[in-house]
Amino acid sequence: MDTFISKLFRRLSLKLHPDKQPHAGPQPFQQLQKFYSTKDVLALLATALKDAVDLPAVCEEVISDCERIIKNKYTTLKRLRECLLIVKATDLKKGVPDLEEFVYKGAMEGGKPHGRGKMEWASGKVYDGEWLHAMMGTFMDWGRIANQTAMLTVDTGRQGELQMSDGGVYSGSWYMGKRRGNGVEKHKLWSYDGQWLDDKFHGWGMYNASGGYSYCGCWKAGKRKGFAIMCSPDGSLYRGTFLDNLCHGHGEQITLGTGYSYFGSWHKGEKHGRGIERDENHLYDGQWCSGLMHGLGMLHKGDRIYEGQFAMGKPHGYGVFSHVKGVKIRFAGHWENGNPVISGGTSTESYGHSFKKARLH
Repeated sequence: MDTFISKLFRRLSLKLHPDKQPHAGPQPFQQLQKFYSTKDVLALLATALKDAVDLPAVCEEVISDCERIIKNKYTTLKRLRECLLIVKATDLKKGVPDLEEFVYKGAMEGGKPHGRGKMEWASGKVYDGEWLHAMMGTFMDWGRIANQTAMLTVDTGRQGELQMSDGGVYSGSWYMGKRRGNGVEKHKLWSYDGQWLDDKFHGWGMYNASGGYSYCGCWKAGKRKGFAIMCSPDGSLYRGTFLDNLCHGHGEQITLGTGYSYFGSWHKGEKHGRGIERDENHLYDGQWCSGLMHGLGMLHKGDRIYEGQFAMGKPHGYGVFSHVKGVKIRFAGHWENGNPVISGGTSTESYGHSFKKARLH
């Protein structure tokens, strides 16, 4: 049985270029470019689909897109193949004896199936259900999504509800068979309310998941990117910028009920650069690297203060330690892994206390 593409190719090739004769027999779609330009093939496809305008596929949308592509002159083979996917996602992909061989019984409007109706094809396929301006209530999303249904609400297909096989529901805008614009998708464990582009979160949106997780802010191609506010199940809240789903740039993190907060720079999900961290027991103001105190900084823990160099989260290098309450102790000198190095340092002590006790960990 001839394919739909082979049939339309033979039927209309002479109308476009009588002097160009293709090889005999069915021609795969990829081989059309050997005989015609992309613009010619688009015209061929558009003309064939006009002949099949009463078929329950989204033919009018394909025609409109083909004509728009031709008019705007950005004709690429890739785009042409995308237009053809809608045809391949219907019964036409298996081939039918003739495009006209079908029987429809049911409600119509403007000469097209609209309302409740039954369509029978010569291939044996039968659809009995709801129609909207020649569009069936079920579709395959260009062959990518199986076992899902969509009830469209306008003739262009730009607004509709998608019911997924896992129980999820999407309600919102569509474009060329993909979620695009504003829409709401709800599942048992999560929901998203916001903007979409090509079936992905894109723009501004609110994502909520079970357990208390939420993200409200910017998305790009399905990933967290840009400014947002994120709440985690552990009670922490982050307000700042993201990149590739991670805290990145400048932001503030607090943990409710603990007094913990961090305000400063982030890099790929970790504190990195200049930042201030505090909780009920300590305050650190300085440089960070990969989530650890690293570089110059000031650490205040209780009545003890250290100002100087840090490495991998501990005083390391030159620094000044002070005990500011009670017994006065001061040490200025070299530190290694959080401990003062006695030789070469200077100290002030009283009441018989030694700076050897001047530890910050």
